[in-house]
Amino acid sequence: MPPDQRLDGKDAWLLAALVLALVGFKAWLTQAACFDLHYDEAQYWEWSQQLDWSYYSKGPLVTWLIALSECLFGHGEWQTRLFGWLAHGALLILVFAFARDVWGSRAAAWWAVLLALFTPLYFTLGLVMTTDVFLFVCWTWGLWAAYRVLFKERPRAWYGLGAAVGIGALTKLSIGLLPFFIGLMVLLRPRFWRHLKSPHLWLALLLMLVLMSPVLLWNASHDWVMFRHEMGHVKSEGWTAKYIADFIGGQALALSPIVVLLALGVLWRPPVAEDQRFLWWLSLCWIGFLSLRRSVRRCS
Repeated sequence: MPPDQRLDGKDAWLLAALVLALVGFKAWLTQAACFDLHYDEAQYWEWSQQLDWSYYSKGPLVTWLIALSECLFGHGEWQTRLFGWLAHGALLILVFAFARDVWGSRAAAWWAVLLALFTPLYFTLGLVMTTDVFLFVCWTWGLWAAYRVLFKERPRAWYGLGAAVGIGALTKLSIGLLPFFIGLMVLLRPRFWRHLKSPHLWLALLLMLVLMSPVLLWNASHDWVMFRHEMGHVKSEGWTAKYIADFIGGQALALSPIVVLLALGVLWRPPVAEDQRFLWWLSLCWIGFLSLRRSVRRCS
């Protein structure tokens, strides 16, 4: 790892202690609150008893990790959730490293960790074993890798993006939006076109396909059922005043009012630095996609 990406000893120990403390706290909290398995967790546990390369609606990674955890530590609710708790910790470490890279400041990195730690959405999804926390990890990892390529002149970081998307596809196909948005940004900025000639980019794409091959091969032999499931089960509800109010209120509660106010301040005033503006535009693309997605209703 290049020197400017390495954690110093103090930060590494603090982050490791934070992750371990969170695992212990979540184990205590779920037991003290008699927090039974959520419907999704129970479904993934059931799948873990019948391991396969993929499943009807989701990739296999969460199921594989549940099976591994129970193989190592025995059967139980905390064993089912263990890798979800560790993934939440990995997300905080990635947030620290990414923020430090962007702002060049340990203080900014720790503030980013605190914001992520106390955001209700991230903590709640990091409390259970679902695909979402793994999607957050892979998205953050992949975005940081793309940032290092484009603004830190680290062409080998393409492999990080390829690995993040490939592994992310083993959880949720939504990870495919990350290379789509990044590719769009690269094509719209001529100064980035030189990266299209990099062999690291094309080898990273190959790595991505290899890693996600279990999902591709399984779906190819099952009439692409997961892809059809993702594409064919929505119905538009339209943009009504009630929907807009519910959407804004729901986001404010999930992200916390503090994060919402900070986000509005950042989105209202575009950053001057090109690298931060790149992330700003990607955030707008992601928020726009989520807004459109929330305007549809899933049908059984």
